[in-house]
Amino acid sequence: MRRITGWIIGGLVTMALWVPGAGAQSSRQMPQGLQHNWRDVHQDRENLRHDWRDIHQDRANLRHDRWDIRHDRSQLWQDRRAGNQNAIPADRANLQRDRASFQRDRAELWRDRADLRSDRRTFWRDWYFVRHHHHHERW
Repeated sequence: MRRITGWIIGGLVTMALWVPGAGAQSSRQMPQGLQHNWRDVHQDRENLRHDWRDIHQDRANLRHDRWDIRHDRSQLWQDRRAGNQNAIPADRANLQRDRASFQRDRAELWRDRADLRSDRRTFWRDWYFVRHHHHHERW
């Protein structure tokens, strides 16, 4: 008798879990999930655009830093040739400052590239899920 009662109760609980009105996962809830995933894809695209803008700005900063370093080297050599010993320490300080700025900007470029790679992986994961999993559950 206990065994039969256990089976009946177990069957009722199992059916209650599979009935959509009783809290089971209904396939009609799927489009909401897809909308959410499409929102993720759109947000990922915005993140990628932002990352590309950051990388573009970092490259511009590096170009500017390289120009500053070339200018500082040129100034240092001009002062050496002219025998202007008083200006040489300032020229060296400027050169070291610009080299440090160059290294900081290069490190920032690498961080932004890493962010871009991470956001690309997220974008493709979300895009793949939306493109490949919405075909199977339409109703």
